[in-house]
Amino acid sequence: MEHLSILRTKRGMNPNSLTNLSKGGRKKGVPNRHVKFREALFEAFDKIGGIDTLVQWAKANQGDFYTLLIKALPKEVKADAFINTINAADLLID
Repeated sequence: MEHLSILRTKRGMNPNSLTNLSKGGRKKGVPNRHVKFREALFEAFDKIGGIDTLVQWAKANQGDFYTLLIKALPKEVKADAFINTINAADLLID
């Protein structure tokens, strides 16, 4: 039971009770700060000229633009592939 002692953060908390783990965090209906920040960025993007201004900046700063572009791409791409193999011996028989 020593490994459960890390759960004892409040006085009187029972380390054997896992129901205490779900308490905490953001209350329902309270927006995430990251969502608010992202929305503010998009609003600022629109106010400074949107895509047209971004294109002008990208033309003048191609190296920086490509660096940002690479960072914006997903780290992993999930792909499903179907591979059809042909047996050369079967081709010779036909």
